[in-house]
Amino acid sequence: PKETEKTQKETFDLINRLKSYTDSVLIQPAGVYPNTEWFRNPEKYGIYLHHNYIKKIRDYPIEPLKPLRLWRPFPFSYSIMGKPAKNVKFSDIVACYERFNKRIRAPKERGGLGIPAIQDYGYIVAKYQNQDPITLSWKLTQFMATRDYNGLRKSLTLIKDILT
Repeated sequence: PKETEKTQKETFDLINRLKSYTDSVLIQPAGVYPNTEWFRNPEKYGIYLHHNYIKKIRDYPIEPLKPLRLWRPFPFSYSIMGKPAKNVKFSDIVACYERFNKRIRAPKERGGLGIPAIQDYGYIVAKYQNQDPITLSWKLTQFMATRDYNGLRKSLTLIKDILT
């Protein structure tokens, strides 16, 4: 909430300074959950909770294998890039998220940092299989997204054999 070009640049600069200490950066849009400070005081943080928020958030499916643009709209919105929360659409949040992610992922010669978004397990599995973490991460994600349990099982069995 309350993301601006200035705060986004500050975050970009911080990630750039920390780049040598990390292999990957996962960037997610903000979530508003019951019994949190953002839920109790949404106006203070530039957050708008939609009608029937509690029912909608209870039933909201988080789908980490799908790109954010394919998710259902959040049952809340928040102010971003100077736009008041009530006027922010899910597509605005998605656009802001995707733009920032693209900047982090882009190579330095295109103004980015060249940092991939790979879960920790992707690096662990890749290390023990002597594979490129980015390629293997995409392969594991494809196995999960397509429910290719045999492919996933085979990859994880290789890890188990190496570790035992």
